[in-house]
Amino acid sequence: MTFLIDTPVQNIEATAALLAELLNNAKVIYPEASVRGVATDVSNYNGLGNQPQVGYDELVYAQNLAPLLTSAGYPAHFIVDQGRSGVQNYTRVGTDWCNNKYAGFGPRPSTNTPDPLIDAIVWVKPGGQGDGTSDPSSPRYDASCSSDASHVPAPEAGTWFQAYFEQLLVNANPPF
Repeated sequence: MTFLIDTPVQNIEATAALLAELLNNAKVIYPEASVRGVATDVSNYNGLGNQPQVGYDELVYAQNLAPLLTSAGYPAHFIVDQGRSGVQNYTRVGTDWCNNKYAGFGPRPSTNTPDPLIDAIVWVKPGGQGDGTSDPSSPRYDASCSSDASHVPAPEAGTWFQAYFEQLLVNANPPF
């Protein structure tokens, strides 16, 4: 198998195997069980065919995962969350997942996608919903939420974050 980029092969192969196992186990309980495919990048910031940094492009991920899913007997169709992926011109780091201060709303939900494997671009996570608090005294605090890549100060995960919503609007690509 040739991969389009240097991906962690063991992880992507394990993903395909696990998804197929879950579907097969569901069919034991309910023989008519089925799925259409996989949702990717939910609540994240990865681009779709526009991220030059290895490991952060959902189009490349889908193209690498699809043949493994097909081989495992799992449908290789995707919907990709692009609700916070409007900015791709910065170097990604492992701690940029929490209230990313560079994020902007990404491509609008659509069935017009860059590859037939991708059925739709979607916005799953509400744009103004916080990822986690930057308050170190909070029991739910994660240091990633105070990283150099995070919008600080930030409220608890799941609560409305007005300043973050406004940032997503300002950084939207395409703009509103």
